[in-house]
Amino acid sequence: MFEPIEETQNTPVQFLVYFAAVAAGLYWAGWVFAALLEWFILSVIPAKQITVPSAIGILLGVRLLFGENSPVPKNMTWELIQDRMTDWTLRPLVALICGAIVYAFV
Repeated sequence: MFEPIEETQNTPVQFLVYFAAVAAGLYWAGWVFAALLEWFILSVIPAKQITVPSAIGILLGVRLLFGENSPVPKNMTWELIQDRMTDWTLRPLVALICGAIVYAFV
């Protein structure tokens, strides 16, 4: 009776949202990394606190050296964008929560 509506793929809006999500995810991961570094490393080793852009650079360098190569999908759907945004948000959040719990007991 009703036919499903096909989703338009690879629209400019999807690319814009995806790259905005990449930028926001990088900033969020950099902030979390800088906070964890301050809590655990800089309390032991007297060194200068790093900034969020420096943390982003370290994360990108480590990802370049040790990260896995996931295939780039040809069709950028809203479901893919939502999955990546969820991953980029929750992974640093879990690390921050675990770090905060450990830091509370240190």
